[in-house]
Amino acid sequence: AYTMTITPAEASDNTEIQKIGLINLYIAEYQSLTTRQSYWMILHVSLVPVIPVYLTLAAQLWERIGSTKIIAWGTFGGLQLIGYLWAHVMVEYYTTVRYLECVLRPLVKRTIEAELFWGYEPHLSAHRSTSALSWELFFPILGSVIMATISIFRLRDWIINGGDPAGDIFGATINLGLLAAQWWLCLSAGRIRRQWSSCSKEVSEQLDATVLDIKLSQKNS
Repeated sequence: AYTMTITPAEASDNTEIQKIGLINLYIAEYQSLTTRQSYWMILHVSLVPVIPVYLTLAAQLWERIGSTKIIAWGTFGGLQLIGYLWAHVMVEYYTTVRYLECVLRPLVKRTIEAELFWGYEPHLSAHRSTSALSWELFFPILGSVIMATISIFRLRDWIINGGDPAGDIFGATINLGLLAAQWWLCLSAGRIRRQWSSCSKEVSEQLDATVLDIKLSQKNS
């Protein structure tokens, strides 16, 4: 019987070919995910200008119909839907970054046997100039303030003028559910961000140490 033998040199060549193939697959996946991130970012940013346009249209409706409970709760409900979409896009964006930092990075690291690559997110995570909470919780905090304000005014109107509170109860219930969904999504986004920051902390520290060494070397040369 014929038995095929593989020399050490051939085995080494096969290993290198497999490694190159894996690296190409990882790069292709990375490029695909970063392209998706670009689309998520465009959608995320484009939701913000929708708010003043929506409020302008709502104000015109208020002028024609008047400040009724349907208009008040309906306008707030529309804002809540925009905030919900904004929070959902943020969660999707963060989830992709967590995959890149906590799953794909270790796979690439094991394959190429190197530490310092894809340094932007780790660097940004460690040196961000503003707190991430300032935008992660912006919409739910704003929604909570508006919810409390509308509830107080509608309760005052009901106490003074009377009437059937069923419409207010229905509007408040729907908006409270949307507000709770926003809080849940935004808090989930913060949790995901902390997870990927933990995964990339070592890379960030190594990047800072490397940059410091380079600066010291340039200063001493």
